[in-house]
Amino acid sequence: MTSIPHLTKADVRRWTDDVYFQRGQKYFEQGLIYDQRMQGMALKSKCSGSQAPFYRQEILFDNKGIKSADCPCPVGDGGKCKHAVALLLKWADDPDSFKE
Repeated sequence: MTSIPHLTKADVRRWTDDVYFQRGQKYFEQGLIYDQRMQGMALKSKCSGSQAPFYRQEILFDNKGIKSADCPCPVGDGGKCKHAVALLLKWADDPDSFKE
């Protein structure tokens, strides 16, 4: 069975652009990711939002890395928003905090 790969901060930075990386890093540092969990080859979480109480993120992986990401925030189409970045940084920092 394949498992979700370990990511580094540099991996996350390469996956998104500088603006969303910086915003996502701030969200991560503020502890706005919660209810993080693994489900098969997916990471899921909630992230406190500025225009909604929270947004739900889902990031799917395959054997090559990040396959796709989704967030319902206004700029989340394609999933490369600050909320998804914060989730990936949480995974990179503390994978043991994710429930199965």
